[in-house]
Amino acid sequence: MSFATSWKRNLAYLKLGVRAKLEYRLNFFIDVLIGPPLSFLIEAAFWLGCFAISGLTEIGGFTAPQYLTYLLWLMLQLGAANWRFERVMIQEINSGQVNAHLVRPGSFYEYQLGQLLSFKLSTLALSVPLILSLAYLWDLPLLWERFLPALLMGLCYLVFIHTLNVAIASLAFFFDHIYSLNTTKNMILWFLTGEIVPLDLFPKAVSKWLVLLPSSCGVYLPAAYISGRIDSSAFHLGFLSLAIGILFLGLLARFLWRLGLKSYGGTGA
Repeated sequence: MSFATSWKRNLAYLKLGVRAKLEYRLNFFIDVLIGPPLSFLIEAAFWLGCFAISGLTEIGGFTAPQYLTYLLWLMLQLGAANWRFERVMIQEINSGQVNAHLVRPGSFYEYQLGQLLSFKLSTLALSVPLILSLAYLWDLPLLWERFLPALLMGLCYLVFIHTLNVAIASLAFFFDHIYSLNTTKNMILWFLTGEIVPLDLFPKAVSKWLVLLPSSCGVYLPAAYISGRIDSSAFHLGFLSLAIGILFLGLLARFLWRLGLKSYGGTGA
């Protein structure tokens, strides 16, 4: 199969996903323009309160504006858990709807990745101008020249986490209760990505290892990079970590998927 054919197919998946998300515009705009900004304001109030109560100008070596810049990254939702997409994949295997993917030229992996990326890219189109405006109006220390590389890392992380989710969803061929495993994974990732608290606030003996994991590329590394918490060398190591993680999980997902198909009965519609 040629690259051009594969590109056109995946581009069609993206377009299909965008159209599906925009069918319910109110829900989409609430997801993008109301939920994340409210979360940002709540977390900003928490950190500003910590600075005010402690009387410190720095916490962990970083100022309040740097923490606010870090929190801005969360509004892009690139490192957040994707409950809807994960549950859809598991449900399609459990119900037999996966049959539709097996008889088409595209793969289950490609189609679901297209659905995920379509939502995330649509989110970026609305969120990026918002967070750049906030950074400018509040004079936050967002390093503009670092923003595009950070976005690239965030998109690569989506491929990584999608590959992990496909590997977990493939277990639905063998077990009935995969949702709980997926929920456990997401709860662990809340800490490992740096979404709950920046990873460099953990004890150094722990944080130096957490930063090396591919999961740190979801929130911590790009957010720390644009806010000046880390230098370029530490940021670039994240791409290497992601490449290794995607390769390993890709092989695992492929193995579990093929093994699952061998035992699959093809039930459902």
